[in-house]
Amino acid sequence: MKKLIKGTGGITIAVASCLLVGSMMSVASASPKSSHASSAVWTQAEVTAATGNNNVVNVYNVPKADKGKYRLAFINPNLGYPYFADWAKGYKAAAKLYGVKLYQAGMGNFDFAEAISEYDTLAYLKPQVVGTLDPSAEGLLQAVKAHKSILMPIDIAIPGDKYYWGVPDASAGAIGGVALGKAVAAKWPGQNVLFVGLEQADTSATVQRLAGALAGYKSVVGGTVTSDMVDQGTASTEATGQSTMADVLTAHPGQKIALVTENDESGGGALTAIQAAGDSANVLEVTLGGDPYGQSLFKTSGGVVVAEVDFNPYAEAFTWVQAALAILNHKPYKQYTVTHLFTPQNP
Repeated sequence: MKKLIKGTGGITIAVASCLLVGSMMSVASASPKSSHASSAVWTQAEVTAATGNNNVVNVYNVPKADKGKYRLAFINPNLGYPYFADWAKGYKAAAKLYGVKLYQAGMGNFDFAEAISEYDTLAYLKPQVVGTLDPSAEGLLQAVKAHKSILMPIDIAIPGDKYYWGVPDASAGAIGGVALGKAVAAKWPGQNVLFVGLEQADTSATVQRLAGALAGYKSVVGGTVTSDMVDQGTASTEATGQSTMADVLTAHPGQKIALVTENDESGGGALTAIQAAGDSANVLEVTLGGDPYGQSLFKTSGGVVVAEVDFNPYAEAFTWVQAALAILNHKPYKQYTVTHLFTPQNP
């Protein structure tokens, strides 16, 4: 059973009798005063000034009259995961700037079975748009629709739902594949190199990312490319990345490998396996995501990790709020784009 405890600074926390992970926060801060008070919308210049070096590119110029009008909610799959922690920061910053209410809840450690019960703790607050990442959220979709609200998932589309927000998987993967192809062509010209992708075969987003990466890689190296897309199973973490990559190295001893991982965490695990096997000279790696954990890999990889595609989770979440407000205002909005690449020279 949960109860609401009023804290300081306008924070409301939903507390379960035996569980504090997956708490719910109500973010309803007032918008800061703008030096462009005459503008009817939050311009790109104002958003850039408010978000600093987080590289937020407007997908919709939110009307300043939206302040206090709307209620949004997001159910986070794991608030302790670096990428999703950046999401939480982006949602909170957007809610503060635009003066809308945003309620965040968590599913613990990827406990997707909790999605509907977490939504039930939010439903009485009447959020008009709800977001989540959940590979099996059809039940949640029906629950949200029953309250005449909108479900706009992020990064994993939900069958039967017309709203989606997030990374353009194929094109984002292609950016990483091109970078990897250039590194391989420079280090191992004319050599036999195996392309390996670590994915989750039952999650279409990761499959599309790795397919895009392979296409981008082929566009650079040319010729016949041998590839192996390896399924990590139901999770993509440091642990799954390490065990899966250890199996790959055992199956291909001494093989030159061009590796792309679907996210930074599995990439970090794969790096651990590569270093433990003494195979650093035989592998070049690109990770997809670019969260703070991923960026830290450059310092420890010894040249194995050559690039990371920057999905910019903070901006992804911030612009989710913009898109949600556009939907509520019945206005068009742009789709999220990924164009930036981190490298050891530009971390």
